[in-house]
Amino acid sequence: MSSKLIYYNDARHYYLYVFEPPMSMEDAWRPVDEVLGTSVTTLSYGVEREDGIFYPSKKTMQFGKDRRPFKGEALEWRAWKNMKSLEAKGLDPLQVLIDRAHDKGLEFMASLRMANWGGLDKSLKIDMPEGRANYSNKEVRQHILGVLTELANDYDIDSLEMDFAFVPYYFHPDEAKENVVVMTELIETVRELVAKSNNKNLQLGARILPTEETNINGGLDPRTWIKSGLVDFLMPMWYQVFELDPDMPLDWVIQLSKHTDVEIYGMLMPHKIQEGRRSLFGQWLNASPEMMNAAASNFYDKGVDGLCTWFMKWPLGDNERSTLSNIGDRELLKYSNKHYVVRRNEDGGDPEYNKHGMSASNLGYTSSLPLELKYDELGQSKDIQFYLSDDFESSSKILNQITLKLQIKDVVSEDELLIKLNGKSLHDQPCVKEYANVTSPYQGQWLNFDLMNLKPIKGQNILELTLISRPDELEGDILLEDVELTVKYGSYPSSL
Repeated sequence: MSSKLIYYNDARHYYLYVFEPPMSMEDAWRPVDEVLGTSVTTLSYGVEREDGIFYPSKKTMQFGKDRRPFKGEALEWRAWKNMKSLEAKGLDPLQVLIDRAHDKGLEFMASLRMANWGGLDKSLKIDMPEGRANYSNKEVRQHILGVLTELANDYDIDSLEMDFAFVPYYFHPDEAKENVVVMTELIETVRELVAKSNNKNLQLGARILPTEETNINGGLDPRTWIKSGLVDFLMPMWYQVFELDPDMPLDWVIQLSKHTDVEIYGMLMPHKIQEGRRSLFGQWLNASPEMMNAAASNFYDKGVDGLCTWFMKWPLGDNERSTLSNIGDRELLKYSNKHYVVRRNEDGGDPEYNKHGMSASNLGYTSSLPLELKYDELGQSKDIQFYLSDDFESSSKILNQITLKLQIKDVVSEDELLIKLNGKSLHDQPCVKEYANVTSPYQGQWLNFDLMNLKPIKGQNILELTLISRPDELEGDILLEDVELTVKYGSYPSSL
């Protein structure tokens, strides 16, 4: 069964920044053409960088206007010249993409970062590191309404998305909660302008933060938006470090949307953070097709109405196009190989930025990883929960492998470490050890447990760890860095 599948292109990184001007029509069509022949139904296009729009707007500043001459930034120069080369032909860069999408049978979603401040006086920004437009100012709200009105009336888009996930504060952190009503009133106004727009079938939605707490802490109230019918769709996500989270807490918003016309889309971020990952621009691994399969399957199982994928490794190759084909079909995913990863508490970004409340953990989006087992707290159990969509019992005939992978630092052979899955000890399950770090093998290891004889359950699983004892001469702690689980299926029954 096919579902709505949205592919996001932010206009910059794999588009306007890349191609050498003047822009050919083949290059101008690339965001559409590169996903044709997959399960993608909708192109989501980020119409601006927060300091400028990527089309000839009458309501806000076009990107690059305040940056010329471009001082050493060739990518910014390319973006500016590419836009202007299309405009010189009498073409609107945004309408070019809309027309191409419709010609090829795709819906077009215009996505606007609500932190947009291009053309605004900097006095209207939040007074804090990475501060963007402060919505407590009427001038800011009028500015963003003008841009949204322009998109709704002047372009034949299919949906209009307000991106609240990028920079998750629209008021100073100390004032966010008290301004929730202000933002809801703005959404009411946007709903009215969409209803009065030239496009009577235009859908209105928003990217929001992963939990209800994170949204309220950021000055957003999706519960009221759903209850009052102010949006047609919502897409929970978290930007920083772009880490794929197959267990993103979607249940709350899915439950709120039941018996309403509001659709919920799950966001598939493109990366798995690896060793040395402690900063926003640290070492990234592109999420594998199996990782994307696992996250997509989880989201469907929890009840989402569709999926959105962040821009993937570019240019899109066989792996990426295969992923975009597979994840659009719920049935196809059922017996697809999967690689589940448990999200870490990795906030990333500037420490000053995080200190002021902008981090995931400060806003309420937390994880149990990394997990410390302290030598002075022997016998105390700690657990991690993770969701698995696979039905291991019903698929047992074609199930070839289930492996639980635990990356643990500073464990030694004399440690007595009790590991349980759903209350059952893994002591008697086959376990293969691997070095966790090629350059520093002494730092940690992967414990790979074969679970074919002790299968996980469909739904929520509980991994429990207890440090019973350590050698007398060793007083350090043990650190559980990562929890992953791989599932492999065969084409034919493994047994008769």
